[in-house]
Amino acid sequence: MGISGAKTRPFGWIQEMYDERRQWKHDGNPAQVALKLCMNSMYGKLAQRIGWDPINRRLPPWHQLEWAGWVTSYTRAKLFNMLRRIPFKHLIAVETDGIYTTMNRQDSALSHSETLGGWEITEYQEVMYVQSGLAWLQDSDGNWTEKRRGLDPCRLGHTPSDCDCKDVFSLTACQNYLQTLQPNPDRFNQWIPYVGATTRFIGMGLALASAMPTDTRHCVWETKPREILPGIGGKRFTCVGAASHAIGIQRIRGRSRFGH
Repeated sequence: MGISGAKTRPFGWIQEMYDERRQWKHDGNPAQVALKLCMNSMYGKLAQRIGWDPINRRLPPWHQLEWAGWVTSYTRAKLFNMLRRIPFKHLIAVETDGIYTTMNRQDSALSHSETLGGWEITEYQEVMYVQSGLAWLQDSDGNWTEKRRGLDPCRLGHTPSDCDCKDVFSLTACQNYLQTLQPNPDRFNQWIPYVGATTRFIGMGLALASAMPTDTRHCVWETKPREILPGIGGKRFTCVGAASHAIGIQRIRGRSRFGH
């Protein structure tokens, strides 16, 4: 319950952590990842259900759905407000906290900001976009970087243009996959899945849940095929025509302000 006139902000410390993480990142300090993950975990802890005590009817220690709901609703409101300015023909994708668009930067009436609560604008020459977390992006200097959520990277040190490793989401693999996609998929004419590989460490929880003996499953690395199906299936809906291949892209990414 709010108290009229109260000035306490329970998440006011996030501004200080954000500023420190930005400085560490600028300095090349790898410890900045720890601060990033700490801030990223705020929503998850507030929405956490694991830890519910049904006997004593106790919630997990940090469970607070009102604050958790505020985080997601505030972020969606900022995204929707931005989407109102972007013609649909210039829209490539909408992610959790960002938008990919071919709209001219000046037409968006936005300026780049690195402050908490602002919009960070990154410009690319070219983007090959499969779905959220799965794309290749070329910056203004011609350098390619990938997003490959859940898929293994190249481990042989190849450059993006040279990599032809099996089951790796390489630049060539992305190009070849996008060329197989037809416009306007539906439930009767779906896109084929992209098949890659994912490697994970088997901890005690996964080992106990396995049908195999625990001592043979625990503390081992496991590589398995992974199918990713963009389009109308799954929780990520890709609303684009055929191959998501565009020139002159902006990524507008929000830096949501927490606790205000």
